[in-house]
Amino acid sequence: MIKFVLVDNNLNDRNKVKKIIISKMMSNKIFFNIYEYENFNKELKDYINKDSGNSIFFISYNRNSLDIINYIRNEKNDWLTPFIILDRNDKRSLELFKSKLYILDLIVKSNNMDESIYENIDICLRMLSYDKVYKYTYKNVHYIISLSSIDYIQREGRRIKIVTNNEIYYQNIPLTEIRKYLPKNFISSTRGVIINKNNIKKIDWNKLRVYFKDGENTHIISVSHRKELETLK
Repeated sequence: MIKFVLVDNNLNDRNKVKKIIISKMMSNKIFFNIYEYENFNKELKDYINKDSGNSIFFISYNRNSLDIINYIRNEKNDWLTPFIILDRNDKRSLELFKSKLYILDLIVKSNNMDESIYENIDICLRMLSYDKVYKYTYKNVHYIISLSSIDYIQREGRRIKIVTNNEIYYQNIPLTEIRKYLPKNFISSTRGVIINKNNIKKIDWNKLRVYFKDGENTHIISVSHRKELETLK
């Protein structure tokens, strides 16, 4: 799931950006959510501290705009999250890009900023690897999941559970069928489980527990697959 974070104390401006985002995301049918904040308050800091990735920030420029980005870049050591600044004019472009905080773009607030926001969303989706995705429909809802975000896929009765770094999805499809759509870094780790070896941080073979880079851990490996898993590490 993609999460858009809008930070702007002007409700009208925030609603304009939200409307454009919804229009764009509904057209490409990617599962998304939008979170709104007026400034760098406690609620926003709590969101940042709990965030596990796939967030795109649209921040209206004010005196503490760079504090938000600086906190994420330097305190959380996150240099992947995309940031787009919105301002009344483009005079601050040089200042923003010289800040060395890897700001993606500055968009001038106007009544015809749709295309600029659309273009930035497309770039952000590529940055977050949403150009390499798994697409499916479940209970009349369309889902598009970044392959890089998937930790593992597990059979649950007649359906499968797709566990990502920030969400759990379900689909009525055999595990053998979904294999056809997965790259080579997805391998069997035990009966009924396919694991993304690129997201593995370490494996405790004594406890048969796998630890993922996003901090999650679980029992989804077996000794019978040790050779394959160790070879790929």
